[in-house]
Amino acid sequence: MNTRESDVDSRDARPMSVAKLAMDPAWEVTVLTGGRWSVAERAFEHGGSRWVIGLTPVSKLVALIVWRDDEVVAHARGSEAKMCTAALEWTQNVLSNDRGSMST
Repeated sequence: MNTRESDVDSRDARPMSVAKLAMDPAWEVTVLTGGRWSVAERAFEHGGSRWVIGLTPVSKLVALIVWRDDEVVAHARGSEAKMCTAALEWTQNVLSNDRGSMST
């Protein structure tokens, strides 16, 4: 299996996954009876806005949706590793922005 650098968690050089996100208490992961995850979300307030960064499986891909208040500001689909990495990047980018607002 060929793993692209963008699909790797830089802390331990393994592909990023929802299972790894679930180890962070800031992330809520809903797991179905059979053990498959259905939603992973991180919600937080920053810069006067409520942010929700969510992941959900869609066919063989994972969808990433980013909300600021009630507005979807970003949406993407890709591999689980790529979307988990993107979710972490969105979180870091929002939290590092003093005003808590991102241009879309």
